[in-house]
Amino acid sequence: MDLMPVQSEVIEFVKTGVAGFILRNATIDYFLHTIRSVAEGKRVLPPPLAGSLFSHIVEYVLQSGRAALQ
Repeated sequence: MDLMPVQSEVIEFVKTGVAGFILRNATIDYFLHTIRSVAEGKRVLPPPLAGSLFSHIVEYVLQSGRAALQ
């Protein structure tokens, strides 16, 4: 089983309102950091997932820009 969710899963989790995401291989320190941060109202996304989400945003913006030019 893969430890890293695919981009489409990350997008779906974000759409449903997930405030924090913890990977299976996270350290206990990162796990606790995420729990505390979410409890304080913050949003937490591990760097590998943030990169995936950012790639999706860039792709969306580029496609939207092309559509606006047509």
